[in-house]
Amino acid sequence: MLNRQGMSADDSCSTTLTDYLKFDSEMSVVSAVWKECRRLIEAYNEQQVGHDCSHCVFTSYVSGG
Repeated sequence: MLNRQGMSADDSCSTTLTDYLKFDSEMSVVSAVWKECRRLIEAYNEQQVGHDCSHCVFTSYVSGG
């Protein structure tokens, strides 16, 4: 029996499995890249905490302190 796309159930199942495996592989890459990005974001945020003094100086200047 053929489905709407003219594929048999076996072909459809095979295509779905192939698509899923491709998706799973791509998501593994995304996961690895995200871990590295997250590490860089956290390092950047920690670095910015130390550079917050420019805001303090500006605030002191504006308030006359």
